[in-house]
Parts: sequence; structure tokens; C-alpha cells
Amino acid sequence: MMPTVEDNRKTVVNTKKFVNDDTITSFITYYSYVKQIIKAFPVMESTPVGIQVKWNEINGRSSTTTYNFNYELACVLFNIAALHTQKAMNYIDEIPTLEKVQIALDEFKEAASCYAYLRQVVIQPCSHEKITWDMLESSLLGFENFCHGMSQMVVCVKADLAGTKPYGKCALMHGCAKMFRDASSAFATTGDSAVTYSKHCAMLADYCTARAYLYFCDYQKEAVEKTSRGCGLLVGEAKEAERLLTNILTAYPKPVVAPVQATVQNYVQQAHATYMNAVRMNRLYLEVDAKVEDFPAVEAKILHALGDPKIPDIQEEAFANMIPQLVVEALKRYHEYANGEIARGLAGLDAFNKAVTDKRAELHVEDAINAAQTKQGLPQHIWEKVQEAQSNSIEALEGKVEEMRECAKSVAESLNALMAEAREEQAEEETYRRSFPQAPIPIDILKYIQMIQQYTTVLSQAASGESKVEEAMKSVEAFKPFLQGTKESIDAQLPTGSVTAETASLLDDLRAVNDEVSKLMEDRAKKVEEITNMAKDDTAIRDELIRDKTVDQQGLFVRGFTPIAERLSELKVSFESQDSYLAKLESRLNAFTQAVQADPVVMERQHVFEGISNALRAQSDALKFVEEGTTFYKKLEEIVAGIRANFNTELEKARVARGPSMQQGGQPQYSPYNQFTPYGQYSQYSQQQSNPQQSTPQQYGQYGQYGQSQYGQYSQQQPGYMNQGYSGYNQAGSITCQMCGSLNHPGSRTCITCGKML
Repeated sequence: MMPTVEDNRKTVVNTKKFVNDDTITSFITYYSYVKQIIKAFPVMESTPVGIQVKWNEINGRSSTTTYNFNYELACVLFNIAALHTQKAMNYIDEIPTLEKVQIALDEFKEAASCYAYLRQVVIQPCSHEKITWDMLESSLLGFENFCHGMSQMVVCVKADLAGTKPYGKCALMHGCAKMFRDASSAFATTGDSAVTYSKHCAMLADYCTARAYLYFCDYQKEAVEKTSRGCGLLVGEAKEAERLLTNILTAYPKPVVAPVQATVQNYVQQAHATYMNAVRMNRLYLEVDAKVEDFPAVEAKILHALGDPKIPDIQEEAFANMIPQLVVEALKRYHEYANGEIARGLAGLDAFNKAVTDKRAELHVEDAINAAQTKQGLPQHIWEKVQEAQSNSIEALEGKVEEMRECAKSVAESLNALMAEAREEQAEEETYRRSFPQAPIPIDILKYIQMIQQYTTVLSQAASGESKVEEAMKSVEAFKPFLQGTKESIDAQLPTGSVTAETASLLDDLRAVNDEVSKLMEDRAKKVEEITNMAKDDTAIRDELIRDKTVDQQGLFVRGFTPIAERLSELKVSFESQDSYLAKLESRLNAFTQAVQADPVVMERQHVFEGISNALRAQSDALKFVEEGTTFYKKLEEIVAGIRANFNTELEKARVARGPSMQQGGQPQYSPYNQFTPYGQYSQYSQQQSNPQQSTPQQYGQYGQYGQSQYGQYSQQQPGYMNQGYSGYNQAGSITCQMCGSLNHPGSRTCITCGKML
């Protein structure tokens, strides 16, 4: 195993740049080997295993040498991220197509994920090491934001190819600019070694801002043509875009600008042309050029949340046999012991947390606090919920409600029509049975009537779900004006005013207690996260087991678990004190509510905020109920269609079987039926025993010759046809038709009833 690892490391160390996907694969393989080595051996600087590693920084000017093998893991992951970046750059340099753009987008996202994981997890065990500048947390944050910004720039290229509207691309470019500014700030805090990277990211931020202004100019030009207003803003944005792009070519160092110089020059020309066209257009409107501070705020869109890098673990137990089996088994017992203790300590956690959440929602604490801030507009957290609700617009919800109702109506109509036809068939069957009581029953009409009644009952019971939808939609309609429009339009509808000194004091008390409850929940969540992470780390116990094979294992387990046990004790105190916190919160709220009873502005605002909160919940509930209801009705529609198909098939058989009874007065006219594909298998009805002197009535139609004589017509004067003109015909030797169940002469080739081959 170790020679394989050594060969793999030589390949990694000698690789200078991305060649093909095999380059990344070799790094990922070695990364997985290093993880397994760290998992199997103590590899910190304080307890080395004799493996010393050395890595140069990105510019090759300095290096770090250490026995801490975690640094090896970190440096390999850094290079994996760099290779993904190089691969993405290769695709960007080519003529863009949707396929190439998607590959570049995925590679930049993967690179950003690697840097994020490296910064947050992998480099942490090396924090006390004297590492190079590019492995500092601030530098890794800079690289992460750079790759994240580049991935979104690729999204903008994809948006161009897909024909996205200018305003959407403007928001994307502003998001790119923000990420590049964050990257520049991160590199700036690293020191002189990262100055060039900081300037490069600052240049990209200016470039993206200028591109955003140009996209906004496309949007604004359409607006001016429609409304004849805003031409001054168009001139101002084009002018600022040209200034930023020109400044890139003159203000930044040549090494920084060189890679993008040709691209920037092209956009300078485009910005100048846009500016001149805007100036010419403004001769009609004579508006003043807008200043940068007067530009409308465009929300910067940031897409693609980062995740863990897609690096698989290979040969998970590759190094397990390099440590004694007794240690492996002891660690397994420790984790069983630790997991059991943690499970007991965290029992009821979800119930305690839910109790706090439900109580705060029941008391409407946040709404009460927001209501008393009478000069404040709609709180940000409520506005974010409104924005989320606007993504599922009320009009779209109303359309789904109507779709659900139409589906229910269709099922009801199908069941009613089916029941009417089943009742009609029942009446015809009863009439037929009075004339021919011994005839077979080709259709069990009662079975269908019972099924139709059963599903009609199910349909009526579903009306309770529709009533929930109606109730939820009423809450939504009541506060519809507050769920639509911009934040400014909603703020304009809110009551404003001032509160008394007493109300302000009580408000401070209420806010303070509410913050205490929030901190209680935050501390609780942090402790749970700490406990989870501490339980995964068995390094100290593993090292002790390796050093001293005679150690008291149970005592070691208890000692190793002690820090986790302390956190569990703190959680228990949190659980026990919860009721007192909630009682204190309710007491402060009651005092506050009593004080503001005489304050109409506060009460009106509180009514509005509570109404908005209830309406948002109602909209979410209505959407859930509608989706469930539509799914239910569509499934019921399929079932009814299956019943209809069976019914039509068996009904046709029944009418064929009853044919002779109708021939004296002519063939009866039946109401037409739709054609359905047969649903399922149909069981054959058994032929009833009959008197040899009187045959079971069958259908008469046009039949072919049998021997030398033709079948006669059935009439009331001719009660049977069984022995007429035939010798030796009896039921004992008859042939039963598999299609309709009729009895036929032993020598028959076709059924005398339905004409099918026997």
C-alpha cells in the first residue's frame, strides 16, 4: 500500500498545471490516501510519526516544513481547487457555447467549494503552524470569493446565450461585483504578499459594475421609449460605465490589466457608443444627467450556495490493518458508549425547541415589538417572508385552487353520470329478469352501484379539505394588499405615530427578555453542534490506546467523554430553565399589551403585523392543501375512469346477452357510451343449470348456416330453441362459449349467441 501512496505523491508534487481530467483525479486519489493516513495515525506536530512535508507558497518565494500531516492534506486540497480553476479558465477562453459555459460554471463552483472547505475545516488543525500567506484564513476567503464571483460571471455569459432580460443580468453583475470586492478586502487584510491579488479583484469588481451599468442602460432605454422619462438616468449610467472601464486601463498596474485588456477595450467602445446614443436621445427630453448617488438601487443577486467539495473517499479501510485490531475494536466500543450517552442527553431536544417556537408564535412577540416601533416600516424579516411568498404569487395560488375545484367537479360529474347509467341498467335488468328468471346474470350491477356510492362518499368527505383551503384563502385575501407590491408601497400603508415614555420603557423590557430567549436557543444550538463535533474526534483516545495497550479502557472512555458530558449538563440546565424564560416573556408581553391598549397606533400596527404573519402562514397552508387536494382528485379520477372502463365492457356484454327479448318489438335504443380501454381482467360468470326442455335465453342475430337449416327467429310462441331441428342435443355434451358463457352444440364452430369462434 505505502509504495502506491509514495508513487501517487510524486505525481502530485511534479504536476505544475492542469492537463486533463486525469490530473485532477491523481490529486483526488492522493487526497483520499492522506485522509486515511490521518484517520489511522496520530499526525499532529506534537506526536509525529516521522513523516515530514514541505510545501512552497503560490509564488514560490517561501515555504513551510512540518511534521503535521494535516498540512499535507490542506495543501493537496488547495491544489485541487487551483486545478479546477485552471480547467474553468480553459473553457472560458474558447468560443462560448451552453455546454462549455456549463462546464466552466461547474468547475468554478467546485473550486470555490474546495477553498471554503479548506478554510472552514481542513486548515484548522494547522492554525498554530507557521504557514505561508496563501494558506491563511483571509487568503483562502479571498480565493473562495474570487472563484464564486467567476462562477457567477459565467452565469452571465449563460444568461446572454439564453436571452435573459437586461435587468436580470444587471442584478447578476452587481452580485459579481460584490463578491470580487469581498475578495479584494480579504486579500488586503493578508498583507503585502497578496497586494496584487487584492488589486486584481478590485479591478474585476469595477469591471462587473460597469457591465451592470451597461445592462441597466439596455433596460432603461426600453423604459424611456415606453414612458418618455428617465433619459437623464440612461445618460448618467452610460457615462459612469465608460469612466469605470477607462479607469481600469489607466489606474491599475499593467500586470493586473494585461489578461483582460482586450476585453476591457471592447467594452470601453461599447460604453462610449451607448453614452453618445443616450446623449442624442436626450436632446428630445433635455433631462439632467443622473449622478452615481442618484442611481436606483439594484439588488445584487448571488447564486449557487457553496457545498462540500465532491471528493470521494477511496478504500475507506485501506490503513485499518496498520493499527492493532484491539484498538479498532476498543474505538468502536467507545463510540457505542458515547453515542448512547449523547442520545440520552439529547432526548427531548426537539420537543423543548418546538415548545419555545410555538409559544413565541402564539404570543406574537415579534409582531408586538415591531408594532411599537411606530416610525419603522415593515421589518426586514417580515419583508423577506413576503418576498418568499411573492415567488408563489397569490394569482398563481388562486389558479391552482380553481384547477383543484375543476378537478373535483369533473370527478363528481363522472360519478353522477356513471350512477345514472348504472341505475338505468338496473331497471333494464329487472325488467328482463321478470321475463326470464332463469337467465344468467352477465353483469353484477349492484357491485358497481356500491362502488360508485363508496367513491361518492369519499368525494364528499374530501370537501373538508376544500373548506380548509377556503378558510386559508380568506386570510390571504384579507391582507392581500400587504402581500403584494414593493417594500416601499407596503411601508406607505402602515400606520405611523409615536408612543408614550411608559410604553417605550416596557418595550425595552420586552425586547430584552425576548433577546434572552433568542440567546438561550442560540447557545443551545451551539452546544449541540459542539457535542456532535466532539463525539467524532476520537484522536486522544486512539493515541492513548496505541501508546498503552494495558490501559483501563472503561476508565479511558469516561475520561475522554468528560468534556462532552459537561456540555450535556449545560444543555440539561438550559432545558430546566426554559419554562422560567417563557413565563418571564409572557409576563413582560402582558404588561406591554396592557400599557398600549390606549395607544391606537400601536394596536393598529400590531393588528396589521399579526395579520400579515397569519396571512403568510395561511398562504403556505393553502398551497399545501391545494397540492394535496389536486393529487387526491387526480388519483380518484383515474380510479373512476377504471370503473367506467369495466362498466362499459360488462354492460356491452349484458346487452348482447339480452338481445332476444327485444326482437319482437324491435331492437331497443340505448344511450351511447364512450369507448374505453378495458381495465383489468373480467371473471366469467358460470352458466346456470336449466331445464332440458327449455333453454336459457340467448341473443339472436344474423347467423350462418348450420348443416342445411337456418336458425329460426325467437318469439313468444317459440319458448326455446334448444331441441328444434337437432337430434341428440343436450347440455351434457354442449360447448360453453368463453366470451359470453352460452351453451352451444358439440359440433359448433362459432357461438350461436355472440358469433365468436369456439
